[in-house]
Amino acid sequence: MNLLSLTLQRWAARPHVWGQDDCILAPLDWVSAVLGGPDLAADLRLTYEDFTSAQKAYRFFTDPLPLAVDYLERRAGLSRVAVPGRGDVALFKHPGQGGRILPTAGICVAPHLFACRADPGVLAARPANVMAAWGVGYADQAVA
Repeated sequence: MNLLSLTLQRWAARPHVWGQDDCILAPLDWVSAVLGGPDLAADLRLTYEDFTSAQKAYRFFTDPLPLAVDYLERRAGLSRVAVPGRGDVALFKHPGQGGRILPTAGICVAPHLFACRADPGVLAARPANVMAAWGVGYADQAVA
């Protein structure tokens, strides 16, 4: 099994928990796993417990790009890509609970198809407009 498949299976098997395993943190965890580095989101984890507190603390739902740039470009050293490939991460808007169009982050699993952490599990998204995408350098490596 490869790391991407294993990651998506873990997302599907675990509950969505704000501030621990959610649409903001899961893609950052993915980047940490691919890069083999420390927890990229350690200082972000457990600092909010719901939609409202995430918005209040980080403005992720009204202005998500600064947070993404800080973690993905400055901290992880990733570069933006025009066309995300398998394993790259992207920020895009997608219908959330109640039909609101909200930003989310996801992992590219196929051309124009992204996996996002959802409540519950995993959501497949084909966003019309990707706000930004970052090359992660993932290759389908087998994991034990």
